[in-house]
Amino acid sequence: MQRILGLLTIAFFFPLALQAHMLKDDVENIVKKTKELYSKTTSAKITFSQSGSTGTATGRLEYSSGNKFRLTLPSQTIVSNGTKSWTYIKERNQVVINKAASGRQVTPNDILRSFPGDYSSTLDGSTTVNGKSCWIVQCTASDSSRVGDISSATLYIDKSTYRFRKITVNSASLGTMTLTITSANYNKTISSSRFTFTPPKGANIIDLTK
Repeated sequence: MQRILGLLTIAFFFPLALQAHMLKDDVENIVKKTKELYSKTTSAKITFSQSGSTGTATGRLEYSSGNKFRLTLPSQTIVSNGTKSWTYIKERNQVVINKAASGRQVTPNDILRSFPGDYSSTLDGSTTVNGKSCWIVQCTASDSSRVGDISSATLYIDKSTYRFRKITVNSASLGTMTLTITSANYNKTISSSRFTFTPPKGANIIDLTK
């Protein structure tokens, strides 16, 4: 009788243990492939919608290797050539010039390029985003692995391409923000002129590099 109970116990719990192991392996494989894909991505042109505590907006991100990017939002434009950055605030007609990545808040550029990073990842099922089947990957940061002050993120990774379809992040400065990618082209040539910025006529220029 004891032997029968033992066999029944194994028969009941083994599939559960195997399923848990498979889920762990799956998320590790998904994260690995996604990281490898983005590490080999030298440039991109991405349009996205952004929603969160500050409202909703559409944006465009162009980036290239060497920390070069142009982020265009309705209220501001942020441009980096890898060594210098320009932040143009449309409402004030103001341009702030700074060293690249110095003293600025987390932007969609950081979010779309930095995850999954070194965040701890778990698989949380599947869903559909804009008609595409996606894995849901939950990411939690340790103190040493944060992108800015982002404590956690939910990644919606396309099952056929391993590219992001949507990312939701939680942070002290941003609150909860969701970026949904509407279109993207990767590894295409982008003119270097897109990564410099000429202030509009009459703009108030604040140069923090001097």
